[in-house]
Amino acid sequence: MRFLTLFLNNFLRIYYSSFPLTRVKANKNQNAWITTGLLTSCKYKRKLYKELQRTNNATLTSYYKSYSKILSMVIKKAKY
Repeated sequence: MRFLTLFLNNFLRIYYSSFPLTRVKANKNQNAWITTGLLTSCKYKRKLYKELQRTNNATLTSYYKSYSKILSMVIKKAKY
């Protein structure tokens, strides 16, 4: 039992010295033009798309296409 403890301690010491823990900073939102309103609209668009995949509704399809077109224009304007 003593041998196992010594081995494990030695192994862990070498392991942690070989592979030190490093901290990685999470990237903040680098795109300052993305607002909470745009994020909400994109989430809603994804929700519409998932609903469109489940049902094959013609009115939902036309609504999704028009919503998608408007959202893409808003995103283009927000970038510049």
